Amino acid sequence: MAMLKKVFEQPAPSGKETTDAGLMGEAELRRVTADIGNPGRPIRWGAWLLALGFCGFIVWAVTAPLDEGVPAPATVMVDTKRQTVQHLTGGLVREILVREAQRVKAGDVVMRLDDNVAKANYQAARQQYFSARAQESRLEAERKGAAQIVFHPDLLAAREDSIAAEYISVHRQVFLSRRAALQGQQSILEQTHKATQETLRGLTAQLEGKQAQLKLVSVQLAGTRELAKEGYLPRNRWFDEERLAADLTASVGDLTANIARTRNSLLELELRIVQLKREFLRDAETQLAETTRDAQVAGERLRAAREELARTEIRSPADGFVVGLAAHTVGGVIAPGARIMDVVPEGVPLTLEARVEPHLVDRIHADLPADIRFHTFVDIPNLVIDGRVMSVSADLVADQPNIPPYYLARVAVTPQGMKDLGQRQLQPGMPAEVVIKTGERTLMMYLIKPLIRRVSSSFREG
Repeated sequence: MAMLKKVFEQPAPSGKETTDAGLMGEAELRRVTADIGNPGRPIRWGAWLLALGFCGFIVWAVTAPLDEGVPAPATVMVDTKRQTVQHLTGGLVREILVREAQRVKAGDVVMRLDDNVAKANYQAARQQYFSARAQESRLEAERKGAAQIVFHPDLLAAREDSIAAEYISVHRQVFLSRRAALQGQQSILEQTHKATQETLRGLTAQLEGKQAQLKLVSVQLAGTRELAKEGYLPRNRWFDEERLAADLTASVGDLTANIARTRNSLLELELRIVQLKREFLRDAETQLAETTRDAQVAGERLRAAREELARTEIRSPADGFVVGLAAHTVGGVIAPGARIMDVVPEGVPLTLEARVEPHLVDRIHADLPADIRFHTFVDIPNLVIDGRVMSVSADLVADQPNIPPYYLARVAVTPQGMKDLGQRQLQPGMPAEVVIKTGERTLMMYLIKPLIRRVSSSFREG
């Protein structure tokens, strides 16, 4: 009707234009009149269009693949994580050498603790160790019968030190004095042995002389005895020669006994000389075994004291930046094992740690692709780059009381993701969203799967 009204309200043309306009007006009038007579035609066209659009949507919903994934909040982390700086025993802060966010290198001293007690323990352990090693070297030289001491390499390396030099000098003097005492005792015994040998030679010579006299007297006595029996010689002379023979026999016996005693004395002296050396060596060996054990114990104690002294200088474990500095007061106390600061390593690859809800962990595994979404860049507030799952934790992680337990998935940025990132820099601690792609499914499956799960659950409940 509106079109009909529009046609009738148009102004009438003039001349030739009137004739052409009249013809066109009549045709349009007939078309409009036909449409007015058939009002269902536009409705049918609209219905067909709606049906066609709905069918197209259904076909797209059933056939068009959509990515299926597991969403998880994530945080950018250093691949080796932060390096926490701690101290084993704690102590008093003497000097703080770094500030928050300061760049440090591995091995740089970042803090010093009071070292008075550690130095005292180190010096005491050092003295014990040098003393034990010096005594061990002396006893080893005595056991070998060496002319001089070959000191332990640790003592020789530290001979410029006053403590080491003192122990070297003391035990060298002890070595010389003990060797002189041993040699003195040996000399006395050897001199006694030599004198006894001379005595033995004298007694032997006397014995030989007496035996020769006795032999002559015995021959003479035999003749005198026969002559005296026949009366050619007085009996007194016979008796005198008998007495002389008896005296010579007694002298020979005494000399033989003295020679035997002298020989026994020589054997005893020789045995004493051998025993003196053996006792000296046995004493050195006994003391050496005990001293070696003491030196080993003292060495362990010295190493522990040296490490304790070295730990008074707290050093950076890696190249990076200081974060979370917890000690700010010189003279303050650091508790044993307490966190002093963290060092975020520099030049180490960055990864993302995604917190996956426990009921979704069965759908993910290593080497799955992932989309990483950042909202922190000003130029592109919704930047998405490619990533890939490196690993999934084998058990729940419950390290923070205010966060429910989760499975930890580590996601790395792919080379293509690094290209998409461009000049933008990822920083440790930066938040992100990760969608781990687990496959594809259609929109229809997205819509009906919850319904199917609900119906299945209802049947199980029934």
